[in-house]
Amino acid sequence: MNFIGKKVLVIGLGYRTGVSAVRTLCELQADVSAADSKNKDELSTLIKEIEQYNVKVFTGEFDESILEDIQIIILSPGVPRYLPIIRTALNRGIKVIGDIELACLIMPNVFIGITGTDGKSTTTSMIGSVLEENDMGCVAGNIGIPVLNLYNKIDSQKVIALELSSFQLESIETFSPKVAAFLNFAPDHLDRYPDLNSYFEAKIRIFKNLVTGSTAVIPYDDKRYNEIAESINPGVKILTFSSTDSNADFWINDKNLMHKKEIIMSFDDYNIVGKHNYTNAASAFAICHALGISKEQIIKGFSCFTGLPHRYEYSGEINGITFINDSKATTITAVATAAESAPEESILLLGGRDKGLDFSILKEVIIKKKIMVYPFGEAADKISDELEMDVKKYNRMEDAVYAAWEAALKRKNTGIILSPGCTSYDEFSSFEERGDRFKEIVKKIIKGEKLAGKKA
Repeated sequence: MNFIGKKVLVIGLGYRTGVSAVRTLCELQADVSAADSKNKDELSTLIKEIEQYNVKVFTGEFDESILEDIQIIILSPGVPRYLPIIRTALNRGIKVIGDIELACLIMPNVFIGITGTDGKSTTTSMIGSVLEENDMGCVAGNIGIPVLNLYNKIDSQKVIALELSSFQLESIETFSPKVAAFLNFAPDHLDRYPDLNSYFEAKIRIFKNLVTGSTAVIPYDDKRYNEIAESINPGVKILTFSSTDSNADFWINDKNLMHKKEIIMSFDDYNIVGKHNYTNAASAFAICHALGISKEQIIKGFSCFTGLPHRYEYSGEINGITFINDSKATTITAVATAAESAPEESILLLGGRDKGLDFSILKEVIIKKKIMVYPFGEAADKISDELEMDVKKYNRMEDAVYAAWEAALKRKNTGIILSPGCTSYDEFSSFEERGDRFKEIVKKIIKGEKLAGKKA
């Protein structure tokens, strides 16, 4: 698509996606404006970053006047398509797309798309290790690197592996990756979607434009396997993976990754820890295999994988108590995985801003493993109510961490796990900031500092 002179409006100036869209559209010589519901003071840093492009910026409540003469809207993933301003634009025939669709229109690279409720970042990073170690490409997308940051900066022959959220998939039209993977499905984002099926429908859009010669990688043992498989276009090859089932193309047998009946690798030989990461590795191997990467090249990449910050990350130990930062766990299934991996009688820090999820699902594993729960933040009351636990609740995460530490001293060889099951936005700007703060508190505890800075 030729963007020269086209009037394009970027809605949502999220630092990563919105700014990269503005910058790229200006390089494409489009006539660009931008809008965000935040006020000028809140956006001052971002406005300063894009002011070099002479872009008109609208701030505050959206008014229909910003749509005047607009031909295309680039919608940041954090902005819902159901907003009145977007509905008005669509009714006027204005094309509304996201940064992923824009990238596929202007970049000739081969794309891999990875979506799912849990494990997207880890799986994408594993693939990234393979691509980078073999000089084949890199990662971008929801993992924290806007794909448009790569425009005119990456060789057209390189592969780009994209972590894709449901929000990003809402705004694709023609995006057609060479390999598309749907890792798993569980309740999430019910603060954005009216029901679970709406969330599912957004996810399976990843297969919408697949053509003959492309491959879909899907979970053989997912409850919605049949629905996922039925959404894939005829002529598209299907590869499956599983945590246990030998009927899948790639599956896990104890600590071995299998391809049908062949042992591909033993996880004991690599820095891949935990059953959930074994399954992530199975999906990553299947995706790389579908791309035509050799077994030797894939294993070379896996050998360099070191895990992700904020994803069941070891954060310190003292007096037999291990601290785990799992701040990225913002779904119930991710929390359940963390709880299953934790030592018995561990302490679980749950809280933040509620996403409309059902915490009662965690009761079984909490009872089974004798886990104590310390709820914090806006969701603290809901967590204690749905878990049917009469426990003290904390306004701040920091208070909950110190209280958990004092309780842990009465137990032996236990763990304190931050696995919130909520977004961070009541207290922090991101799950990264939340996880970093947790690690800072752990360092203070190990040094013997109490909440008020006094010596323990």
